[in-house]
Amino acid sequence: MPRLLHSHGLAIAALSAASLLCTAAFGVPSAAAQTIAVQPAKSTRAFAESVGVNVHLSYLDTAYGNFPVVKDKLLGLGVRWIRDGLCETCSVQHGRLNELAAQGVRAQLTMGTPADVGAVARLVTAAETKVPAVVGAVEGANEWDILGGSTWISTLKAHQGELHRRMKASTTLSRIPVVGPSVVRTTSREALGDITSMLDAGNFHPYPGGLKPGWNLPGELASSALNSGTKPMVAGEIGYHNAVATTTTHPGVSERAAAVYVPRMYLDAFGRGVARTLAFELADPYADATKSVRDRHFGLLRNDFSEKPAYRSLKTLMSLLGDTKAEGGAAGLRYALAGDTTDVKSLLLRGADGAAYLALWQDASVWDRDLKKDLAPAARRVRINLGDPIARAEVYDVLQGTTSVSQYTAPRFVDLDVPAQPIVVKLTPGAVTEPGVDEPAGTGLTGTYFDNADLTAQKMVRVDPWIGFDWGRARPAPDMGYDTFSVRWEGKVVPRFSETYVLHLASDDGARLWIDGRLVLDRWGKQVSTTATASVALTAGVAHDIKLEYFDNQYDASAKLEWSSPSQARQLVPASALFPAPSA
Repeated sequence: MPRLLHSHGLAIAALSAASLLCTAAFGVPSAAAQTIAVQPAKSTRAFAESVGVNVHLSYLDTAYGNFPVVKDKLLGLGVRWIRDGLCETCSVQHGRLNELAAQGVRAQLTMGTPADVGAVARLVTAAETKVPAVVGAVEGANEWDILGGSTWISTLKAHQGELHRRMKASTTLSRIPVVGPSVVRTTSREALGDITSMLDAGNFHPYPGGLKPGWNLPGELASSALNSGTKPMVAGEIGYHNAVATTTTHPGVSERAAAVYVPRMYLDAFGRGVARTLAFELADPYADATKSVRDRHFGLLRNDFSEKPAYRSLKTLMSLLGDTKAEGGAAGLRYALAGDTTDVKSLLLRGADGAAYLALWQDASVWDRDLKKDLAPAARRVRINLGDPIARAEVYDVLQGTTSVSQYTAPRFVDLDVPAQPIVVKLTPGAVTEPGVDEPAGTGLTGTYFDNADLTAQKMVRVDPWIGFDWGRARPAPDMGYDTFSVRWEGKVVPRFSETYVLHLASDDGARLWIDGRLVLDRWGKQVSTTATASVALTAGVAHDIKLEYFDNQYDASAKLEWSSPSQARQLVPASALFPAPSA
């Protein structure tokens, strides 16, 4: 059973990393032909309770001085946890904290430093009398191993021990979790040793340092356990700054990269069992046009409160997964991933409404911190095989807002290109009662790849489950060039409905499409990514000939074939409807 730290009727759970986060490395050829195992899920409420941000509500000479905008942006973000340092005499801060408490926000409050003798007693009294409604957790000294001098261990233990004793003796706050102090260095954690008797949850600051989220979490969690044992862990600070011109040893990332990394940071930490993750921070406190002052650029908002892309991607994630309604069941889901699942991670949640939410992302870097440039890893082509009846599937991309990018009716498979940023697949359960013939059990089209743009110099032949490629500036295979390549896909397409389908063909550069030997789309020329459409009458259960030819000239390369009809929501033409050409 998870260990629970109750706070105002809610809980911090020590989650099982193995049961939540997985790097997919398996495939199932057909949902109809296989018994698909149930994968465990956690609730969307548990995830929502794990997400928070740092603020500085008493820093009146910074962006935080404009509290009406701070409050509006915080609530608009959908985050219901903040972290701040409690100031015993700051009545303005107390008023602001109480305003947020009235909106359902709770705070993890740091409680002074060992340098201030008597601070613990005064701050516990202030928490009891000034801001009791907002207190969700209290926290020991911040990074005292690098601030406290040669006696830091003894003074830190005295401070943390007193904080724990006074909180447990409080008549109103005794059930509030006491989070341990943050300790920066691994050697300091070793020197400090076991202080589990002084805390209810551990605390660490696993900043990724400009690298991809999660790379350092296993080591950080292991060394932090030297202090907190098996108790839940809280990431009191973590995040990315955008001071790309800094010369400090903590590199920044671009705002574009942060938009990809920040939502992954929360998903990855939750999946690995971190009870709460508090990004540093909500807003840039001061302006800095040079982008060289590190501590002025950690915000999700710029100093003028304009939204960085990371604010918008996190807001989208919370809109999809931040359900804080009364917690329903966390029933698992029968599903399995197939296709190119290299470095694809997944997290399964269940909402109070019964819908399952499957987050998928590629564990890839999108920023080169040495060259200080954005990277564009090619998407992974993945199929979700569904073993449970699903009435509707909707796919969302955190970089594209809360409008679904594709929808599926009564799917047995969902075909996706998994990028570096998280995508969320909402799966609404229900009986499959859609009209039409049984869904065929196709495997894809035969793809013949050429190392020239004119369909010459054949390099390989393979079966591609679908045509949904975004190579970017990568190449289809290690022994092919990055530019001037071409592909011919051939086989059969079998629809489920007898009606007029709209075929959507997007390509960069040229492409042309034949159905039953008739050229229905011809965009054979150099071009940036362009979508063309054609209406074609198809017959349910009939195998129609299909051929698609594509070439890339230079730079970005992509090819995608989708379909839609009165009974079929727009989607990639799935592998189940595609059959390869006979072998020669």
